[in-house]
Amino acid sequence: MKNRIKKLTGVVLSLALFITAINNTAFATSIDDLKQKKSDTQDAIASFKSELTEAINKITEIEQQANQKSDEIAVVQKDLESAQAVETKQYNCMKTRIKYMYEQGNMSLVATLLSAKNLSDFISKAEYVSNISGYDRDMLVNFASARQNVQDIKTELDNQMAQIQELHSQFESKQADLEYLISQKEGEIDNIDEQIQEAIAASEAARSAEAARAAAASQPAYEDTGAPEPSYDVSTGNAIVDRAYSWVGRATYEWGACRPGYFDCSGFVSHCLTGGYYRLGTTYTFLGWARVSDPQPGDICVNADHCGIYIGGGQMIHAPTYGQMVSVGPVQGGMIYVRY
Repeated sequence: MKNRIKKLTGVVLSLALFITAINNTAFATSIDDLKQKKSDTQDAIASFKSELTEAINKITEIEQQANQKSDEIAVVQKDLESAQAVETKQYNCMKTRIKYMYEQGNMSLVATLLSAKNLSDFISKAEYVSNISGYDRDMLVNFASARQNVQDIKTELDNQMAQIQELHSQFESKQADLEYLISQKEGEIDNIDEQIQEAIAASEAARSAEAARAAAASQPAYEDTGAPEPSYDVSTGNAIVDRAYSWVGRATYEWGACRPGYFDCSGFVSHCLTGGYYRLGTTYTFLGWARVSDPQPGDICVNADHCGIYIGGGQMIHAPTYGQMVSVGPVQGGMIYVRY
């Protein structure tokens, strides 16, 4: 019978080790995939930052062009105002001379000329006035032409400034888009780092469980040798159970943790046994402790994968696994009972 039990135990252990090996391979693949994803995301961030630098440099260049164009427009505006002033002065001088020339002459002609609504109208009427000085007429036309040339230059500069401002707006929009993309990708990097750490912790937990299984396999199954079991102290057992109950729903599982609010299974058991926040060992350690056949509240339920505090009635309090809180649950199959 003992040989059959040993053979069955060996088969179960071999299967467990095989499954663990598969899990370790899966963890390694997952971590490699996450690291590759992180590398790809970092490359994307580098590319976006390069584009952002180019966009910022272009914005600076455009702003310099805008400043230069603004200076040119200011100069041309002064030239235009000067040309308009000269043209107006020449126009007024001609009107004064014509009025003087015809003050004693044909007053109807004078009235016609002085009734001009604008410069173009005046020039048109002036063509019929044979006594107008050719020099005055030519000078007025030249001044008008010079003023129009300056006006054309200013109009072209205004159009160029509008194009520069539109280009500036486009690159500012591109800068905002790139900064948003970089922010999003950096958030992805943080998320990937968290996933990598979780995968590493899970992989380490799997390796630890594998080692515990191997160690448990080397331990003999519990046999009644006739030696007395460890004595049980009701007060001590109740104190251990009270500590366990105090964390139900108030502490979260965290691999390797043994601190207020955060425990893994062996860290939780260590705290309940001692009242302190230090580890007495792992499941492998507990498997080597003195075993009991009649478990009492405050004893330890343990197998190669997990452990908890026995509270009686086939129930235990334990820190289950990732994402779960300390809770009450049934004693798992295959667990043995040991006493501190």
